[in-house]
Amino acid sequence: MMDKPMSRFIRLVTLVLFALIPVAGEDLKALYDAHRWSNLATAVQTEKKVPPIYRAVVATVFNNNNRAERMLRSILRSSPSPDVLPMAYEALVHIYMRTGRYQSLNETVKAARAAVPGLGWPETAFVAFEGLPDQVTGDPRHARLDHEPDEIFIPATINNRSVRYFFDTGGWLNR
Repeated sequence: MMDKPMSRFIRLVTLVLFALIPVAGEDLKALYDAHRWSNLATAVQTEKKVPPIYRAVVATVFNNNNRAERMLRSILRSSPSPDVLPMAYEALVHIYMRTGRYQSLNETVKAARAAVPGLGWPETAFVAFEGLPDQVTGDPRHARLDHEPDEIFIPATINNRSVRYFFDTGGWLNR
């Protein structure tokens, strides 16, 4: 027979582990709505029947962009239910904004607004991205961007053209 302190320790460890692991069958939509991405990822990995939208969202959140985009495009082609449609468009928008694919972003926003009446995205939310080309990555080279503190729009010259460059390091996320 176990002594009392060891028995209490085992019960405590068991309680902590069960609190950290999502319960089988936990509502995937509730995890999605609460932005509990790690729990959603665990549930997607452990449950047998998972709607593809949740697998795609997990791939999006954890930056597996190519896989996520393929899955999301497939979901949109399959005439998804009205509750899945905005989720798929939102995930694509996140991918395109994060990767600087502004033409795809604008096309997706336009398609989402046409497909999902009352989507709730403000009309002005994506105006700054209209007409912007997709960002491309070239060979790295030294560059210097002078700017005022807390200023995210910086005058720059790109391909001999004056532009206002949107410069955001995401540094505020690390504070």
